[in-house]
Amino acid sequence: MKALKYVIAALSCCLILGVGQTTFAAAKDTISVTGTAVTDANPDMAYVHMHLDAKGETAAEVRQALADKLDTLKKVLLGQMIGSADVKTSGYNFGPRYVYEKNRQVAKGFQSSIEIVAKVRNLDKLSDVVDKSINRTGVSVNSVEFGLQDRNIVEQSLLDDAVANGRAKAAVVANAGGRTLGTLQSADINNAGGEARVMMPQANLAMMKSAADTMTPTEFSPGTITVRTTISMVFALL
Repeated sequence: MKALKYVIAALSCCLILGVGQTTFAAAKDTISVTGTAVTDANPDMAYVHMHLDAKGETAAEVRQALADKLDTLKKVLLGQMIGSADVKTSGYNFGPRYVYEKNRQVAKGFQSSIEIVAKVRNLDKLSDVVDKSINRTGVSVNSVEFGLQDRNIVEQSLLDDAVANGRAKAAVVANAGGRTLGTLQSADINNAGGEARVMMPQANLAMMKSAADTMTPTEFSPGTITVRTTISMVFALL
C-alpha cells in the first residue's frame, strides 16, 4: 500500500513538472516590447475655466445674484457662438459666509460660487471670449486649456510608426539571441500626452480686467501639443 502511494506521488510530481516546463518553454518563444511614436500638433480649440461668485444677506438673494451673473455669462458666450452644449458646470458651492470680528468667527449672510468650463472651438474668438466675459460679468478666469478637436485622428496616424518602432526593437533582440522574429501575437495601445494649459494667477486677473476695460485684447500663445502613442506588443520567436 505504501509502495502504491509512492508511485502515485511520483507520477503527480512528473505531471506537475511537465506542465511547468511546457509553460516555460512557450514563454521563451515570445518577446515583449514597447513601440512608441511621438508628434507635435497645433491646438485648434480651448477650454476656458471660469469662476463666478456672489455674496448677500439672505440665501435667496445670493442664489438670485449668482443666477443673474451666470445668465449674463451665457449670453456673452452665446454672442461668441458658444452654445449651451459647449458650456458645462464643473463645480458648485453654497453656504454661510463667515468673517472675523474681534478675533472670533461670525456668520454674515451667505455666499455661493460656481465653476464653469466653456469650450472654444474657434481659437480666433478666444481673446474675445475671455475679455468680454471678464468685462461684462466680472468672472474670474482660472486657466485656459488648449487641445485638439480630432485628437483620435492624430493618435491613429502614429500607429504605423509605433508598430514599426516596436518591431525594430524586437528584431534586434531576436537576432542578438540567434532567433528569428515571428508574427505579432498581441498588442495593447496606450495613448498619452496632456493638453497645454495656461494658468491665470490672481495677480494677472487685474491686468486682464484692465485690458478688457481698455479694449486691449488679451493675447494667447498656445504653442504645440505633444501627442504620444505607445503600443505594448508580443511577437513570436522562430
